[in-house]
Amino acid sequence: MLISYDELADQFNERYRYQSFPGIQAWLRQLAAGPATPRLLEVGCGTGHWLNVLSDLPVELVGIDPSRPMLERSHARATRAQLVCAPAESMSFQAQCFDLIFCVNAFHHFSDPMKFLRDSRLLLKNTGRLAIFGLDPHAPGTGWYLYHYFPGVRNADLRRYLATTELKRLLVEAGYINVSSEPAQHIQKVFTGDEVFQDTFLVRESTSQLLLISEQAYREGRQAISAAVEKAQREQRSLAFRIDLTLFGTVVLRKKSVCT
Repeated sequence: MLISYDELADQFNERYRYQSFPGIQAWLRQLAAGPATPRLLEVGCGTGHWLNVLSDLPVELVGIDPSRPMLERSHARATRAQLVCAPAESMSFQAQCFDLIFCVNAFHHFSDPMKFLRDSRLLLKNTGRLAIFGLDPHAPGTGWYLYHYFPGVRNADLRRYLATTELKRLLVEAGYINVSSEPAQHIQKVFTGDEVFQDTFLVRESTSQLLLISEQAYREGRQAISAAVEKAQREQRSLAFRIDLTLFGTVVLRKKSVCT
């Protein structure tokens, strides 16, 4: 099932009301800092949340996204940014014009990740960096109650999200150097009993994991959670719904060309 982000544009930014990702925000602001006025490109900028986070800094901001309705919201939110409607695999900018290219929770949506990595390298200045932030469901200790109550969601995540080690391998293959990867955001929370229904991740439109399953599968998962909560209440025992997810930040330096 494909996700239509055109249809989600109105409610997409609601996710940031409940999870602001302060770790990723700190990383981005540090990467954007510099003595000059760096030029930054966000790929998969959506409604402009991260461009807006950086808008108070002395930087040039550019965003690219394939969804026009999402970009319409981005125009209102990130008023300083130049916005381009195009997919990650069709970036048509001048060579070596960006100091930083970054994507947040978007890389797993790209249809041709290697093309994006190679194209990004061409767009970066010799001192430029590429930063990719995203979930690694392969990481030890990962746990999410959605994986238990919605069959197929975990396997889908394992297929579409690269392990951090594999991402690093692809970056080296694409010609980058100084590849480093560290946890950028740890999401850890426990809901007890019917508190789980307050979780924004349980709202279907808030996360791609639930948008990728059918409406029937989503309803059945919600019903399974309700049944588990009711059973625990009847038995007068505590029932925990755990979230333990790590989003990694992988940053690389553009390798200088040997050609003259």
